[in-house]
Amino acid sequence: MVPYNLYRNDEETTLNEKKMAKKLFFGEFLIEHGFVSEEEVLEALGEQDKKTPQFETVAIKLAFLTMKDVFKIYTLQAGTEGSFTDIAIKNNFLTEAQVNKVAEKRKALKPAIGKVLVDSGKISAEVMEAEAKKFNAIVKRYKTIRDVLMKI
Repeated sequence: MVPYNLYRNDEETTLNEKKMAKKLFFGEFLIEHGFVSEEEVLEALGEQDKKTPQFETVAIKLAFLTMKDVFKIYTLQAGTEGSFTDIAIKNNFLTEAQVNKVAEKRKALKPAIGKVLVDSGKISAEVMEAEAKKFNAIVKRYKTIRDVLMKI
């Protein structure tokens, strides 16, 4: 039997927790709970983006492309609206499987938003760790509920 109230029925579950669980973004969770401002999260996201290696760099490190290949793809891409990966696949520089591997590697190399906020002094490591545990518990509850609903 699935309860009508899919969230915990206690005072700890706030409307904001429910909203955050659906979106699953830790930065928004921290904003909603007053630990950081929207501006600080936007700055951290920019820093996170800067610290994440570019697709081309990762593809070269994985030996899927050479620098010469990258320049050829850029040349083919010039004047088109196609993305780098679309052009690379279309012109047989990369396979979809290789593109996926590069994307997975980039994701693994992307620093967590919490770490970026801690490194920039916007939040303490202790607070970030405690709030990450709370957030992860909410995400886990949401995923469990989603899985139950998918079976109905």
